[in-house]
Amino acid sequence: MADLNEPIHIHVYKDGKEAKFWVSPISCANSGGFSHQELRHAERLIEKYLTDLITLWRQAEEKQNNAGRTS
Repeated sequence: MADLNEPIHIHVYKDGKEAKFWVSPISCANSGGFSHQELRHAERLIEKYLTDLITLWRQAEEKQNNAGRTS
């Protein structure tokens, strides 16, 4: 995960398009060719799963930070 150094965000992929959303506050960073309706749908899904998304992001950060460490 090369972009864990950025603020928490979500990449949305569909039919060769890619959008990027910042999570806090939820906002579209790059619409990637999606329609307004599709972007709004993605925002609603991010809102619905926000706690889980943040938890997963933190777990990925922790895993990356611990990679290569020896006990």
